[in-house]
Amino acid sequence: MITYNLILETISNKPPKEFLTQSSLSLYSVTADDNYIEIKTYRRVFYVDVDDFLGLVVSVLSRKSFISADYRNEYKHVCYLLPIVEFLFDKLKLDTEGYREPKNPYYTRKSTISNPISPLEKVDIKEDKVFKSSSRALVGDERITRLVQDGEYVSHLARDVGEPENVIVDVHYATNRKIVHDGSLFSGDRQKDLNYGVARVSIPKNAHMSGNIERPITLPIVKIKLKENKSKHFTIESGQSFTQDEFEQSLINDSERKSIMIFVHGYNVGFKDAIFKSAQMKYDLSYEWPILLFSWPSKNKKRYYSSDKENALYSSKNLAKLLDIISTLNVEEVIVVAHSMGTFCLAEALSQVREETAFQRLALAAADIDKQAFINQYADRIKDVFSSTTLYMSDSDVALLASSLANDSDRVGFAKNDVLVIDNMDSIDMTNLDEGFFTLGHSYVSENNRALDDLFHYLVCGHKVGERRLKSLTNKLLKKYWTLHA
Repeated sequence: MITYNLILETISNKPPKEFLTQSSLSLYSVTADDNYIEIKTYRRVFYVDVDDFLGLVVSVLSRKSFISADYRNEYKHVCYLLPIVEFLFDKLKLDTEGYREPKNPYYTRKSTISNPISPLEKVDIKEDKVFKSSSRALVGDERITRLVQDGEYVSHLARDVGEPENVIVDVHYATNRKIVHDGSLFSGDRQKDLNYGVARVSIPKNAHMSGNIERPITLPIVKIKLKENKSKHFTIESGQSFTQDEFEQSLINDSERKSIMIFVHGYNVGFKDAIFKSAQMKYDLSYEWPILLFSWPSKNKKRYYSSDKENALYSSKNLAKLLDIISTLNVEEVIVVAHSMGTFCLAEALSQVREETAFQRLALAAADIDKQAFINQYADRIKDVFSSTTLYMSDSDVALLASSLANDSDRVGFAKNDVLVIDNMDSIDMTNLDEGFFTLGHSYVSENNRALDDLFHYLVCGHKVGERRLKSLTNKLLKKYWTLHA
């Protein structure tokens, strides 16, 4: 079984003395710790964030290729990183038959590199997607000068969007994260009780593109954190904490007891990011009633998959309490969206809610739940609580591929072997989405307009699957499922 910890342990424990780059056959050495992979050449030393390296490992598992050209548009310095990945797979005895191989695979020699390393030389080499197409043509101070003017980001794709026009979106939240005071509001550590409140998010109406969350980029090489600009970026305008009674009354007032949407985020998500995602979904789905975020304490790092899974399970009792609260408000319609590991938290919570709890529509997107456990343990209770349930899945979801390997089991949202179909639930295969080659394909339900369109017709409008622009197919068991038109 492959886990992130096993990957880190393997690359930290006596890697080859030297590797060869794929591009120029240059020698370099590698050491690693929990935070960085250190790459030392004759000319310089640089550091790769472990999370970025783990992302490349997952991509290689999906694309079955050690050819650097297959990753250059997404990852920087792949000529250095891919030999490390190939070494890793060799040490873990992974079957790489059928993988595309470079002409010159890595090899080892006695190390001759001994230049001292200064901690001040550490840099994060992650290439931000926003400016990757221009950054390859610029180096050093020239690139920074072109990208930053007076502390503000100047996009190479900038356009005249006229006068700023912002929309304020309220996001109610309930969270069992611990409070912190470093600007992130709540941490990735858990606590026993729920905190309640509302965050008011400003969305730049003219600059916003559906499916996106516009945020300022960072330039870690020179330790510059660019300022938020309300005319370009999602920002949190203000927030207010509530007691439970105040929280309930605020939801009643804003919903007029008509409708509430609950969102449960997935793995590797910070609190602030979850607030922005909730606001983006409410706005892009044109949903007029309150959106309520349940934010469980994700560590917001790829390497903490196991810890996040434990926290998701721990948080299920807090989510169950929240669902019980909502069920007492006499709201006509409660609809729920859960994503990734958030679906596991929700499935566990539903076994703990009051027996008479009844909600309307549920969307389980990219569900990170063991298939057999879902069939035997969770599905019946989900159908008891919700009048309608839709499973969104894909066979190109690289994040769920990694989860399948880590858990040594098929996941509900990963349709690689077959599309899971459960009686009285609708399964929709989103594989046909035009996500492009260099994406994880995991957050499609909130980022891709075709997925958002179907989510709108299902969740917001209540249209049945046969009434939407989908075509029906059958899986290997001859059970009907649905997919997008190509």
